[in-house]
Amino acid sequence: MDYTDWVQHVARAIASRTASSGWVVNAAEILGDTEPTDEAILAVFDAVQDLMAIGVIESRTNQNFIADTQRLRAIRAGALLTEMWPHFVEPWLDDWQLAFLGRLVAVSQEPRVDFIVLAWLEAEALYSDLGWPVEGHDPLNLAQSLERLGFIEVRATLGDPALVRPTYRGIVRATKKVLTEWQRRLAGMVEEWETTTVEFKRELDLGTVSKNVEFTRDVIALATTKASGRERHLILGYDPKSHEFTRSAEPDAAQDVMEDILNEYADPVPGIHYFTVEHQSGTGIVGVLEVCRDAAQVPYRLRRDGGKRHAGDVFVRHGSHIEPPTQAERDSLLAESALARGEGAAHNE
Repeated sequence: MDYTDWVQHVARAIASRTASSGWVVNAAEILGDTEPTDEAILAVFDAVQDLMAIGVIESRTNQNFIADTQRLRAIRAGALLTEMWPHFVEPWLDDWQLAFLGRLVAVSQEPRVDFIVLAWLEAEALYSDLGWPVEGHDPLNLAQSLERLGFIEVRATLGDPALVRPTYRGIVRATKKVLTEWQRRLAGMVEEWETTTVEFKRELDLGTVSKNVEFTRDVIALATTKASGRERHLILGYDPKSHEFTRSAEPDAAQDVMEDILNEYADPVPGIHYFTVEHQSGTGIVGVLEVCRDAAQVPYRLRRDGGKRHAGDVFVRHGSHIEPPTQAERDSLLAESALARGEGAAHNE
């Protein structure tokens, strides 16, 4: 559990209890503990404060009394805070701000068994952690620039060190930006669906010669096809008919397993990078296989027979279809490869 998980838990707990007339926050109910510690109670109210800051809950009288809101209704119906993340990662930060916020987030979260505590830290101490000189610089000014964006809180009193800690918004910005950007990209890919550089599958089916050959066929088709841009992706978890996310990526779909198969079945072997992204709905994990194309190595071929496929077969993508290349495409691929290798003229197979 990290702090974003903890805040989501508190949001759900509040949403499940809030009545139309309002609800008094009861830390014991949220924690499921009749005698919570002071630290646990403080953790609940830290989460409540962050939920107020991002507009999920409203307090019309005091921090303890929570009024029902439209966002609470959405959470009650199953919505997740992740749907708000794209707005939190938009503000641009310079290198100093990014490093300071990243270090603060990394060292301020203190996990407990059932909750997360956010510690207050000295801004100057973070400078020291980062190897930055304090003399001639202004840690407070940097901290306040992040506070204005809602990414951290600052406590500063005359004569005392400035204390800082991250907010929920700041933790999302520091740790979830790449994830959030990929959630956005996936939404766009699903809308466009399969192209010459993107293929969707419900799952990877591996383990037999014929299945491994089919997987290799899919990968080398992505790697061989000439298209604008460098990125090619095989996306796992989507139904081919409904285009809906229906299945979480298989736990055994590890990069080393796929690399072993390609080493055995592809010639030459295209580079790959496999990673996972939480689906924006929060219902599962999307698998993303990024396929790397090296123009000097095209066309990629099958190394061995399997099923209806034969060693030496070449495949390209024509839109969403995988097919052998035409003779003109073969000639173009060979010319491209020769040029990339510095050999000038194309050679025939």
